Amino acid sequence: MAEQREIEVKSKPEKKGMSFFQKIMIAVMAIGLIVVIIFVFFFGISSIYQLLFFFAIAAAILVFGFILMKSASLWFAPRKWSPKEDYYTRLINLAASYRPENVKDLYFMGSKSKQKVRAGEIIGLLGVPHLIGVQETDKTGKPVFYDSEILNRKLPKYKQFVYGDSGDTLFIYEKGWFIFKKKHFLRCDTELHQELHGDVYIEDINPVPYGSFFEYPFKQIQKHAGRIMVQQQLEIILATHEHQYDLISQGVDAAFDFNPYFKMLSRQGSEMTGGE
Repeated sequence: MAEQREIEVKSKPEKKGMSFFQKIMIAVMAIGLIVVIIFVFFFGISSIYQLLFFFAIAAAILVFGFILMKSASLWFAPRKWSPKEDYYTRLINLAASYRPENVKDLYFMGSKSKQKVRAGEIIGLLGVPHLIGVQETDKTGKPVFYDSEILNRKLPKYKQFVYGDSGDTLFIYEKGWFIFKKKHFLRCDTELHQELHGDVYIEDINPVPYGSFFEYPFKQIQKHAGRIMVQQQLEIILATHEHQYDLISQGVDAAFDFNPYFKMLSRQGSEMTGGE
């Protein structure tokens, strides 16, 4: 996941040094080449085939090391900041930190007459309130609507959004064994789960995924698909507003990266200043 970072204003291009892993790889490659040279120096070369063999070993060390260094630079490259991932990371950390000690496992149970199904061990728990729209009214107190050209119908006009009394409970649970455990992130309306004590029961048959992160109980996503969609969009909008300068900075960086001329000027400026 993405980490929150501070905005820094720099007057000169940032110097991109080698990572610790790349320095280790260079040291290993140098040691390997030195060993080959020492072996040749002390034991000599008896034939042209032996010379070619040593050349092949040296070339293999350089090529393999270069591939590893390139792979490491791609793997450890800093990722662009994402308001969506940042918000989800906050939810996960809060859910793990404020998980009550008295909760154990999560179960799905469609009805009391049917057998329960164990979802997994609860490792995170957090309440997430619903964002409620306060509809705009006219002078007489009647709600205001506007015509939607896309939906071809009237829609309510909202003046603000507030946190309501209702909400979801975010469950983070694991199922599996040892290294084969898999995490799930379930957002369940507080009306669909029983008391948060001991084993917690979801009054539904199974979860349904929505998007790339959350899962919802089948009943909830069946009845409130529109509210779920708007709720997630509003949460990301709030997270984006908090870090709008990060997005502006990334937009400028992307414009330079996708324009070959600006990219060349940026590199020339970095070389002229010595990369400091």
